[in-house]
Amino acid sequence: PTGPFEVQSCSKIILTGPLDYETANSYDLVVMATDRGSPKRTGSTTVTIFVGDVDDNAPYCVTYLYSWSVPENTAVGTSVGSVNCKDADSAGVTYSIVSAGVPFKVTTTGEIQGNGGKLLYVLSEAETRKQLHRNFRFYLFTAHQQLNPLPAIDYETTTSYEFTVRTTDRGTFSRTADATVRIAVTPVNEMTPTFANTSISVAESTAVGTKLASFTATDTDTGGHGVQSYSIKSVTISGGGLFGIDGSGGILLLRQLDYESIAATPKQYVLTTLAVDGGSLTGVGQLVILVTDVNDNKPVFGSRAYNLELSESAATNTVATGTQPTATDADSSALYGKIKYSISAGNTGSFLQIDSASGSISRSSTPGLNYESLTPPGTYYNLTILAVDENGAGPNTASCYVKVNILDAEEGAPAFIPSVATTSPVLESAPVGTLVYSPTVSHVDKWDLPVFSISPADGNFSIDPATGKVYLADYETATSHTLKVVATDKNSRTGTLTLTVPVTNVNEFMPSCSTPGSTTTVFLDENDQTSPSFPKDVLAFVCTDADAGTSLKLSVSKVDGAAASTPYDFLGNTLRTNAAINYESYSLRYYNVLEITVSDQGPGTANILTVTLTISVNPVNEFPPVITASSLTTTVVAPDSDTGLNHGTVRFALLAGNDKGYFTLNEATGSLRSVRNLDREDSATYLLTVNATDGPGRSATATMTVSLTDVNDNLPSFTQATYSVSVVETASDGATIFSFAGQPLCRVLVKVLEVNTAPPTFYGTASISIAENTAVGTRLLTVNATDLDSGSGGLVTFSLVSGNTDSAFSIGPTDGIVTIANVLDCDFGPRKYLLGVEARDSGTPVKSATWTLTVSVLDVNDNSPTWNSSNTYTLTVSEALSGGLPQTVYTPAVFDPDSGANGSVTFSLVSLTGTAPDGTSPAFSVSAATGAIVAEKMPDREFLETYYLLEKACDGGTPSLCSSKLFTIVISDANDNTPSFGVCPKEATVYENSPTNTLVATLPASDRDKDANANAQISLYSLVTADGGASSAGGKFTVDNGSPSKNTGSCLLNITILDRNDNAPVFGGLPITAWVSEDAPGGTVFHTLSVTDADIGINAELEFSIVHFTPANSFTMSNAGQLSLFSGGLLDRETHPSYNITVLVADRGTADGVQTATTTVSINIGDVNDNTPTFGSVPVSRSVPENSVVDFNVGAPVLASDPDSGENASLTYKIDAVLVPTSGGDYFKIHPTSGQIQVKVGSLDREAWDTYQLRLLAIDNGIALKRTGTGTVTIIITDVNDNPPVFTATYDTGISVTENSPAGTKVVTFTTTDRDIGDNAIALYRIDSTRLNGSLAASYFQLNATSGILTVKTPIDRETYASLEFYVIAEDKGSPVQTASTRAVVTVNDVNDNAPTFAKTFISTEMAY
Repeated sequence: PTGPFEVQSCSKIILTGPLDYETANSYDLVVMATDRGSPKRTGSTTVTIFVGDVDDNAPYCVTYLYSWSVPENTAVGTSVGSVNCKDADSAGVTYSIVSAGVPFKVTTTGEIQGNGGKLLYVLSEAETRKQLHRNFRFYLFTAHQQLNPLPAIDYETTTSYEFTVRTTDRGTFSRTADATVRIAVTPVNEMTPTFANTSISVAESTAVGTKLASFTATDTDTGGHGVQSYSIKSVTISGGGLFGIDGSGGILLLRQLDYESIAATPKQYVLTTLAVDGGSLTGVGQLVILVTDVNDNKPVFGSRAYNLELSESAATNTVATGTQPTATDADSSALYGKIKYSISAGNTGSFLQIDSASGSISRSSTPGLNYESLTPPGTYYNLTILAVDENGAGPNTASCYVKVNILDAEEGAPAFIPSVATTSPVLESAPVGTLVYSPTVSHVDKWDLPVFSISPADGNFSIDPATGKVYLADYETATSHTLKVVATDKNSRTGTLTLTVPVTNVNEFMPSCSTPGSTTTVFLDENDQTSPSFPKDVLAFVCTDADAGTSLKLSVSKVDGAAASTPYDFLGNTLRTNAAINYESYSLRYYNVLEITVSDQGPGTANILTVTLTISVNPVNEFPPVITASSLTTTVVAPDSDTGLNHGTVRFALLAGNDKGYFTLNEATGSLRSVRNLDREDSATYLLTVNATDGPGRSATATMTVSLTDVNDNLPSFTQATYSVSVVETASDGATIFSFAGQPLCRVLVKVLEVNTAPPTFYGTASISIAENTAVGTRLLTVNATDLDSGSGGLVTFSLVSGNTDSAFSIGPTDGIVTIANVLDCDFGPRKYLLGVEARDSGTPVKSATWTLTVSVLDVNDNSPTWNSSNTYTLTVSEALSGGLPQTVYTPAVFDPDSGANGSVTFSLVSLTGTAPDGTSPAFSVSAATGAIVAEKMPDREFLETYYLLEKACDGGTPSLCSSKLFTIVISDANDNTPSFGVCPKEATVYENSPTNTLVATLPASDRDKDANANAQISLYSLVTADGGASSAGGKFTVDNGSPSKNTGSCLLNITILDRNDNAPVFGGLPITAWVSEDAPGGTVFHTLSVTDADIGINAELEFSIVHFTPANSFTMSNAGQLSLFSGGLLDRETHPSYNITVLVADRGTADGVQTATTTVSINIGDVNDNTPTFGSVPVSRSVPENSVVDFNVGAPVLASDPDSGENASLTYKIDAVLVPTSGGDYFKIHPTSGQIQVKVGSLDREAWDTYQLRLLAIDNGIALKRTGTGTVTIIITDVNDNPPVFTATYDTGISVTENSPAGTKVVTFTTTDRDIGDNAIALYRIDSTRLNGSLAASYFQLNATSGILTVKTPIDRETYASLEFYVIAEDKGSPVQTASTRAVVTVNDVNDNAPTFAKTFISTEMAY
């Protein structure tokens, strides 16, 4: 369009009318120009004119009311609808929501979007997920994770919204138009039910049907989306069926709990519960039910009776040996199962005691326990032991019996009264069996009767081992007998009696001598004349007299036919010399002939025997050669006074001093000669040791000095080139320090020795100041001292001799460095030390000096402020604090041991948890000067009950030291809150036929106050039947116990009446006993329980379960009441012959909880012969003497065991085979029922066979099947001394000994064998002195009793005895003794030891001539 424009003149386009941007916002004009020529010519151009917009229109909306609906979980940015508003102007429009606080926003295009919804945000990985409050939505702002709240869409808060959307143009005048938006919010099931997991404690004795707790979930959804139902998903440790949950979250106990059967620790069940809301969302919660113990078990002893032993001499607290009584209690050991023991009876005399905790029985401190005061066999105490649970509080008890056997202690040996006694004389003619003596014996251990014996045994007497009476057993052969009577108790303690039995003698026999013989010659060495050794024993005479008690007297009557005084006499039966016998004094004949008389001296007329003895004197090398000084010339002379043989022949020799071989000494003449050139300067003298030795070897030695005379054959020479000498520095002038003979030309060195003349002298600093915190080991200063001496006299050492309190300092002994050796403390220790320092030199004598070093200790701020131990750190402040604010509530005591500024303390508040009730102000402050805690604002316990205030105390030191204490401030309650029932109205149900006062519902009222103010008293003030139907309405109010006034709250309660499960199941046929064979297969149904329930429908539907079993659960129970075996192979009658199970039957009623009944079913296990008899794992051995007769019991019975019962365990014994020896061993039999092995054939012989091994059978008497067990028994045949020794050879020929053989010469060895063993086979040898020449042989020979070696006892003279014949006896050590004897003949071989002698000294004869 051309619009309101025209061309004016030739240069302008002018507006000729109004413009309207909204009608046309541009114009395209074609402008033509025409000239005035002829013809006219024209030109044209297009001009576009844009119209600028002016804000001349207000916005408008298509409609001014918009209505929509949105679900409450609408997400941020979700489109709800669009507001359609326009503006004719070109600037455009903007949209905004005029109403504040609506959870919506409008876009630039007018679109309404949700600006709310619930947002779940994870704050950090370390935190648990939290559902944020649904009344806010949150935006997340980058790094700081700051959450800012904005309004959100929530049906539960607002069900609809109406707000104004304003449209504003962008023109100059910002013209507007408003439209109304109505949005209905529809509910969404957005919240999952949430449990607050918790735990409760339930006693195991809680009755079935008890409501244990309310475990409810919260779901803030409404509109039918709240919690609709509860269920139990699972229960840990097989706890299914124990618990139920009702529709309101009440946890019910369906079956009886048993604390002891819970294997887990802690003893608890974890219930996983489900809560389902109206939108099918399910919440999961966990409730921990901790089962607490109840004292429902009695103590049980391991045995009904126990046996212990205790010595009568046991010290106090000595524990009796044996198995001590011990009881167990299935209840928890911490309390109910803790057992306290006591002795309830039998502790006569209170000699025993029991440990109340362990049950251990021991000796009490009561004196007087005495075995002897008891009478056998009753040497014991029968105690009744009482065990009480709950550490003695009970009520459960158990008892057992303990037999404490008192053992006899050895208190002393038997004692004879008197211990030495002499009987009345016994005539040698007294008959055998005459009572000789009856002793009296005392024994402290009166029940330990001693056994009497004679030790060593004396064949002349016997003794009664029980009474100790001594009897004559043989005719007397001695004048007196001394017996040792021994009383031995069972502990081998002995008492002895020395008993002398005198015998009256009759002189009726002539003395006789076995030594010497009729022609005996004794060889006697002469006496040593240089040191006469007489009297000398010549020969011991062996003379006897058959008269008992006879004393023989021997004397020398003649020597060489003369009765004069002789050099011989007797001492007892030994002939000896009484003067020196000198070979050198004899001439020609070197022997004496003695006539000896032997007299028995009566009684009555003495009998005298005369014996002749020849004594031959042998020469003895008595004298050594004698070298005298006068004989030590060039020829050595050594005379020897001996004669005979070569005793006086002397030989010479040089023993020492002739190392270089300068000399030789003639062996026969003793002549000394030089054999090499001598040099006096080499050796001026020679000391020669000369030896002179006679024929047998006696010798003498002497030193011969050979001096050489000088010949002038050498020049002079100095003996030492340099001489050294010492002199002390204090030596006086003119003192001689060295001297020597002559004037040799030599050098003399003189050393001057030091003398300690001066003491040490101190110099330097004498005082020092140090800080008290100077470290141990710090060097303070060096003490200096000088000493004018040198050497050791100038060597100074230091030590601290006084003032060093607590060894605070040390000093270097050599360098004088003073060092801190212990921690210094100016606050509690000395502030100044006066150290006494001593300096000592090392000279002789030692010199010393002392010096005082003053050490001042300066204070350091080394102590933090200390909070007084009397302070209280838990404060109680009432929320109704009176007296005005601010108010001091507590002032603590604090001190600092430092001094000055170091000990000045100021206080500050470090931290305080919580604020005042206004949420911003601090509730408490701390006084900087006193440390007092000040209440700044009035506290409110319901806002915050406990404050934790950390207060710091700092001293004025540099640096400052501080210490802190945490104060707990507890706000005590005041009654300033009204009780509340929470959300009302409330719902409740009650079963039909409920009696008066039946609890219908529990309406817990809460009061934010506590203690007495919160103890709400609730009373039902009305219960009105509305319509006679199943619903009623009532109200409740609650009043607290507050002081000074009481506050009241109320709530409406709706009660619904429900059907009731009012009958419990009933077991029939009580008591119930079932039987099942131990070999029954798994699944075997062996009993069906009969149970009825008077209810109907679901309340009469029954479920069975096994809730308790002893000792183990091997059975299952079906819901039909059938008991069956869980699995085959579980039963073993021998381990558990019976079981007691507790069966619970529960109906399925829901209105009043489950009705249950329990009963005990006793299940007896039938025996099956499934065990083979066994003889045990320990090898069985028995022993029996070889001389046992038929039917002799071979040790204890050999028994097998069979754990079956009845005939299955009744055993029959047999000997199946003799394993050793393999043949010929049928010597034994066994009793078929007792198992006693006996001798079958009385001809056992250990020497033939000493060990038998039998295989035994034990056969049970099972009916269907007999089982046989085998065992082996070893029977050892013990030895009996039934074999005598047997000599291994004959000894009457081939045995000889050379005459004059010295004592100890071996002649022969007698040996024997013995088929017995042990002592029964050990032979002892002796010469039989009662037969043949036994006594004579015993005087010349010695027979070793154990080795059997015969040796010469006394040299034998063949000319006296050419041979000796006697008997040797071998007897074993068995009982009775077995003996053997053999005849021995010993031939004496001749030695040429006699010179020829003429029978007559004068021979006269005649010869024909």
